[in-house]
Amino acid sequence: MGLVNAVVEPDRVLPAAHELAARLAAGPTAAYAASRSRSPCGNVHLDESLTKEAELQERAGATAITPPP
Repeated sequence: MGLVNAVVEPDRVLPAAHELAARLAAGPTAAYAASRSRSPCGNVHLDESLTKEAELQERAGATAITPPP
């Protein structure tokens, strides 16, 4: 669920948060957006879910691939 990603010493909280933010910003932002657009509830029928997943995969596959820094 991602409630806790790391445990750091109190003096490392802000630097760790900045490092995580930089890593996320440099990551696959289109894929992040697609994963957040999915319904978090389990009340979606399988066929609807698979149709949505195929649409999201198609969109993600059409994005440019940028090598990591």
